[in-house]
Amino acid sequence: MDHTRSDVHVVVIGGGVSGLAAAYALRRRAAERRVPIRCTVLERDNRFGGKILTYREGGFLLEAGPDSLLSRKPAGIQLVRALGVESELVGLDAHRQHTSIVHRGRLLPLPAGTQLAIPSSPGAVRNTELLTPQGKARTLLDLVLPADPAGGDESLGRLLRRRFGDEWVDVIAEPILAGIYAGRIDDLSVQATFPHLQEWERRHRSLIRAARAQVRERLAVPASGRSRGPGNRRPVDAQPVPAPAIREEMPAEAPPASPPEGSPTASPFVTVRGGLGTLVERLYDELRDWAELVICAEVTAVEKVAGGGWRIRVVHRDRPLEMEADGVIVTTPAFAASPLLAPVCPAAEKLSQIPYVSTATVIVAFPANTVPAQAGTGFLVPHREQRAITACSVLSTKWPHTSPPDVAVLRCYVGRAGDTAALELDDEALVQRVLTELRELLGTPGRPLFSRVTRWPQAMPQYRPGHLDMLASVERSLEAHAPGIVIAGAGYRGLGIPDCIRQAEEAVRKLLHALRS
Repeated sequence: MDHTRSDVHVVVIGGGVSGLAAAYALRRRAAERRVPIRCTVLERDNRFGGKILTYREGGFLLEAGPDSLLSRKPAGIQLVRALGVESELVGLDAHRQHTSIVHRGRLLPLPAGTQLAIPSSPGAVRNTELLTPQGKARTLLDLVLPADPAGGDESLGRLLRRRFGDEWVDVIAEPILAGIYAGRIDDLSVQATFPHLQEWERRHRSLIRAARAQVRERLAVPASGRSRGPGNRRPVDAQPVPAPAIREEMPAEAPPASPPEGSPTASPFVTVRGGLGTLVERLYDELRDWAELVICAEVTAVEKVAGGGWRIRVVHRDRPLEMEADGVIVTTPAFAASPLLAPVCPAAEKLSQIPYVSTATVIVAFPANTVPAQAGTGFLVPHREQRAITACSVLSTKWPHTSPPDVAVLRCYVGRAGDTAALELDDEALVQRVLTELRELLGTPGRPLFSRVTRWPQAMPQYRPGHLDMLASVERSLEAHAPGIVIAGAGYRGLGIPDCIRQAEEAVRKLLHALRS
């Protein structure tokens, strides 16, 4: 890892999708502008990819981390195209999607037309079995309540409770929205997670009316720009909440216009036929002849160098090393970035205030005829149900290409903020706990064809109210006291794959601007 100083050297700390995307953006900028840039990517783990982890064996394709991309966030699809794998994209079949909520031990369907956690039809609220008559009446008060004039950041739970009351939030909104972050809905910043909800309230006053307007816009103005005739309109619930709406790629803003119908990207969610691990593999292939890609390399310190630049201290396979860099892109989790950056930028200590929650995925398989059709493509579990499983995807129905037709594969999520006791079980006991709950909810047999547990310690960042203001203050301090160091990744401005890619590309632009200055 010795380098000359004849060109610009950028070190990327962290080899997850954010770090690899940053290195790839650097390579493209170097080629476009004919700038002599060298890059080193340092990853502490023994593999690249971070939370993207695809198992391929025995005719099965199993995602232990996220299993899809939100197609309307352009950074993800643009990278897929640049890597030459757009032809491998697979979209969700909207007609196959059927998501349920566990309510008092039963699986009940989501209200038709639910846009994430927002009802788009008063009739759907009245007809759902998930709410009491009082809960339905309180939910529909959203239609007449005034908008909150206060503005500013608030918790996601506070906004939704203001509009819909506690019952809708606790039974329906909480498992959908809080599940994305494995967090408590009342502790999550609305501006850092779903800022478009505040915009909807300002513009439409009623969130129900705003969601209805989104549905009408989608029905009336397809990508071609022509209005749909009555014969070819999609149903109001043509884009249901995916199963489950948890730890998947979910929108943090109102979606832009739809792509042409018939394309996989016309689906709100897409995946890669060979698994999302394909993205990591293609990024590695693109980078390995240009960048130095190093695994089992833990960065222990980042220090200023007299005259400019940075010294990176590394332990690589128990061997201490150091290198100098002109610029540094830190894509590690916030709790790892904070102690590295605080010595050169004291404000970076604030990053340690971002909480993280541990989770696990438990994948189990059964003969297809033993899993009832009621399971649909999955179900969500409210916190009030007090179960270890927080959500479950029936992968073999949601993504049929991932398993043989005679096997049903279920991926269950365990762990969320304030409810991680089940994670203290060993793998065998955790699988048994999951199997017991699946038998209670679905009647599945006790013994699966196979099972696999993947644990994700400190995996899910929690964006608390005020998160974006705190982050902006840290970034301003980095620009002032540590020019040439930038941060990106799931802990900051979105944890979905497209969000991480977007942040990586923005970090590269910011870094190159700082180096030019």
